[in-house]
Amino acid sequence: MKYKQAFEKAVSDLQSLLEKQDIDYLFVDRVSDKHVSVKFLGQFKQQTVVWDAVIRTLTDYYETELKQLSDHSVELKQFIDIEKKDTCYKIMLVLNLDKIDRSAIQKSIIMVRQYKRLDIGRHEYGEAHCFDNRAS
Repeated sequence: MKYKQAFEKAVSDLQSLLEKQDIDYLFVDRVSDKHVSVKFLGQFKQQTVVWDAVIRTLTDYYETELKQLSDHSVELKQFIDIEKKDTCYKIMLVLNLDKIDRSAIQKSIIMVRQYKRLDIGRHEYGEAHCFDNRAS
């Protein structure tokens, strides 16, 4: 029962903050113009939840997570990765964009809010982008 109360409190606290500041999402951090963190409210399995979101470009994800792991070329699709954490849901959106600006953040939030079949785990979509990691 305490977990449910903590979960509901997290939703209530974020909702109050967003209403007080008259904003749709809370900007948490900008690592670069290719990597941002935001929090927003949305639905998951018919329940209002806090989404703790990281939105990154494919290039940023490749360069920071994959480039050093292999000397071969890497094919990477856009993806959404969802996991339950404490009193929120962590979601990483890796998108085939040049940069993450206000418009990309807003469109990402709309996409998450409108997609009804979200589920825990990693879900790839779209065409693969090839990153050539072979030594020249």
